[in-house]
Amino acid sequence: MSELHPTLIPLQKLLGTWKLTGRLPHEYEDTIFGENTFRPILDGAYLEITGWMQFGDLRFESLEIIYFDEHDCVFKSLVYTYMGGKAVSAPVLYEWEVNNDGTIIHRGAGAKYIGMFSEDGNVLDGGWRPDEESDQRSEASYDATMTRIV
Repeated sequence: MSELHPTLIPLQKLLGTWKLTGRLPHEYEDTIFGENTFRPILDGAYLEITGWMQFGDLRFESLEIIYFDEHDCVFKSLVYTYMGGKAVSAPVLYEWEVNNDGTIIHRGAGAKYIGMFSEDGNVLDGGWRPDEESDQRSEASYDATMTRIV
């Protein structure tokens, strides 16, 4: 595995394979399942995320490529989604943010994820919520926990 480019070091905690579990805010048991693998590509200049997610009866696969946009000084990514034998849409632009307190923020498509790592860095716990200015409904809301498996 190649090392990350220095601009991507703030995302280093994400490297590896993670099991995803989650639920809608009004549910008490997990109904969302998945797996994601984060790995550096192209000499560490980009971070690739591949994975799948089962959300009720819907199952989809995704590919996300994260890069550091030097002009805007922000981590940006393009997400490609595949469901039911076809691409769901054109790639969707997202942004990532890592705060000094370790909070991870992932935003795009009218929603924002805010999560926090456990002390040992092996659990990322948080939730997706619609942006305040978004017309997204409550379907964009769910809690998600990722647990490192590799």
